[in-house]
Amino acid sequence: MAIAFVDTGAHRAAVSWYSSGCPEPAGTASALIVTRSIGIDDISLGKLLDRILSSASQGTDLIVVGHGRETGLSMRLLPTSQVRAART
Repeated sequence: MAIAFVDTGAHRAAVSWYSSGCPEPAGTASALIVTRSIGIDDISLGKLLDRILSSASQGTDLIVVGHGRETGLSMRLLPTSQVRAART
């Protein structure tokens, strides 16, 4: 079972999609069942991590739904910053 954290600015309809109970492919022979979908407005890495800490427990599978590139997710580092979170 998993929790989906959704960037509502990028994929507003994903909150209801993941709340519908459809399985999410997770590898070659498995799927995750999303039991909870949490929308995050004006997403940043800081907000995402705060929501994960307040919503998930150890062993919970997490799905992050947002814009991304081949280098990872595309989001600001903090809500008040224009600096983007990036993988190096």
